[in-house]
Amino acid sequence: MYAMGQVDGRNVEYLVDTGATLTLISCDLWDLIRDKHQLSSFETPLISAKGNNLSVKGSTEIAIGFAGKFYPIRVVIAELDVDLVLGIDFIKKHQAMIDVNQDLLVLGKNKTTCIVLGRSAATE
Repeated sequence: MYAMGQVDGRNVEYLVDTGATLTLISCDLWDLIRDKHQLSSFETPLISAKGNNLSVKGSTEIAIGFAGKFYPIRVVIAELDVDLVLGIDFIKKHQAMIDVNQDLLVLGKNKTTCIVLGRSAATE
């Protein structure tokens, strides 16, 4: 499921991924916001869903915005095809709920519409 949010006043596309342990931002997004954040080291190797090693630059604290409210989270900066991967760490920390029947990410009273892209083998 994909949706739109904000980081440092920039609109970003993010992937809601319950299979991702950590929340990640792309190196491209990092290059746009790096002046406002401190880079910390991150030494743990990360493996993508495809089984490849991810190239990691480090980690930082950001606030991710949905529907006008911002939620702080430590993110890892990695080579990604999307701006941001919203991982299970964010979902647990902020007690988010994913409503797959209505394609919504729910954070308290805030609801963000998600878009389902692609298709599964079960629908073929």
